[in-house]
Amino acid sequence: MLFSFFKKDKAAGITALLAMLWAQACCSVLGIRVALSGNYQEFKLGFIVCNHISYLDILVIGGIRPSVFVSKIEVKKWPLLGWLAILANTIFIDRQSKKGASDALIKMERRLKGNVNIIVFPEGTTTDGSHLKRFKSTLFDLPVKMDMPVIPVSLKYTHINGKQIEPDEMDAIAWYGDMRLIPHLWNLLGIREIKAALHFNSEINAASDAVSISEKRKILSKEAYKSVISGLINPSP
Repeated sequence: MLFSFFKKDKAAGITALLAMLWAQACCSVLGIRVALSGNYQEFKLGFIVCNHISYLDILVIGGIRPSVFVSKIEVKKWPLLGWLAILANTIFIDRQSKKGASDALIKMERRLKGNVNIIVFPEGTTTDGSHLKRFKSTLFDLPVKMDMPVIPVSLKYTHINGKQIEPDEMDAIAWYGDMRLIPHLWNLLGIREIKAALHFNSEINAASDAVSISEKRKILSKEAYKSVISGLINPSP
């Protein structure tokens, strides 16, 4: 409401900037330290895709550039997280509705035209961080139609309280499956310091015009998937 007198694109940009500053402040309060590597200094605007481990991912990657997230509509009704997502101007998508997906694509296109990055977790859910689920290709329609580069980002949580995280300790950060939010958040607040690593892989452009939009979308999705895995296993400097 505060920015309602601005044009929509301008208001979206201001909201995205405030959301970025809010994410940075939350990381500071929670003791989250983010190490950046790869091509993060080179890109200015794009369609960012990242693996998804925890609700903390939103703070970690959202504090890098003015951006807007895309999330399934169910998140809107979640306690606390839904409210925060609404405040951050998240674009919600109803995957059960073709019109819902179409409306979300229109909103994303407007944000990009307003110089706001789009961040998508194409796995569609969180994992325990030990593997990567196959990417859903539907939302890759947008970078294809706008001829916009896809920026694959690989996210790891590496240390808790100064010690490297062992596989059996990841549940302190990872939030997935049927884990209850409030107990998980309460335990997480007891952690003094968390270190995360964000690796920005080389951008990916759509395939040649020799293939259909549907094929381009699938190719982009597969290439982004492979790139994120590569950044998790063996990130380049």
